[in-house]
Amino acid sequence: MKKLLILIVACSVLLYFYPQPNLEAWYSAKKQASLFWFSDTFDTKARVNTDRILFDLKSKVNHFTPKEQAKLEEIVSSIHSVNAFYTDFCVTTKRQYILRSTVQKDICKAISQYAHLL
Repeated sequence: MKKLLILIVACSVLLYFYPQPNLEAWYSAKKQASLFWFSDTFDTKARVNTDRILFDLKSKVNHFTPKEQAKLEEIVSSIHSVNAFYTDFCVTTKRQYILRSTVQKDICKAISQYAHLL
């Protein structure tokens, strides 16, 4: 046990004083992934259920093309993709070229009802 502790301390000191670029990149990637996982798992914020957005667009989905329906399914697949779509294409005036402008406006209108829960 004592030898293991000495080994851990020696590795820590070595990595602290002699950082390796590859190891630093690997460590920061793993750290970001674990922080992302922890924030998703133990998040205490009230979030909107992505099915709610589909429910609000239920009457309009019949007029969407199959590509637009697939893109809508991709958008509402997770809360992060909804948030990314909202910030990229609804807050700014940027166009999503897979969707027609009227369809994009409908989706943005449905998401904007729950923007405070993103």
